Amino acid sequence: MRLKAEFMKHLDAQIEAQKRERKISRLPDDVKLERDARWLVRDHFRRETFAEIARGGESDQIVSPDTVRKAVQNVAQLIENGADDPI
Repeated sequence: MRLKAEFMKHLDAQIEAQKRERKISRLPDDVKLERDARWLVRDHFRRETFAEIARGGESDQIVSPDTVRKAVQNVAQLIENGADDPI
């Protein structure tokens, strides 16, 4: 829980900084951003495959492994590059 709280705090700070600098061209809505951040953690830290994450049943919608991959890459890019060029 502490890791998630620190991650979300860092992510929020980065997003706000990029908004002030007008570098963000597209951001997912809050619900999708939180979901995508969870998927990123599952991919990077738990080493789950995109297919395993897609089967995780986190949302009401059925998602494909490709959807998970794109979402994980987008959030990773937001964090790594400061949202200069989101996917």
